[in-house]
Amino acid sequence: MPYGRAGSPWPTTLVYAADPGRPLICLHTWNVIVGPGVQAAHPEPVLLAAHIGGRPFETAFLRTPEGLRLRPEEPDDDEDVEEA
Repeated sequence: MPYGRAGSPWPTTLVYAADPGRPLICLHTWNVIVGPGVQAAHPEPVLLAAHIGGRPFETAFLRTPEGLRLRPEEPDDDEDVEEA
């Protein structure tokens, strides 16, 4: 079942449910709009990540190489965090 606008230039999440006793699997797709009008940069949506339900949040997301490339930088865990 897709969630989001239909068509390749729009971000979409595809949700797969094997049966009621198993966790959902969500596939997150994306494309880039370029040029005048609504033109997609890629002929097919790009798979960025999968989210597997029933897992702890920090291990639930699996990113593809393209998803890792496009992901914004995150601060290092080793950096000191100032306390308020």
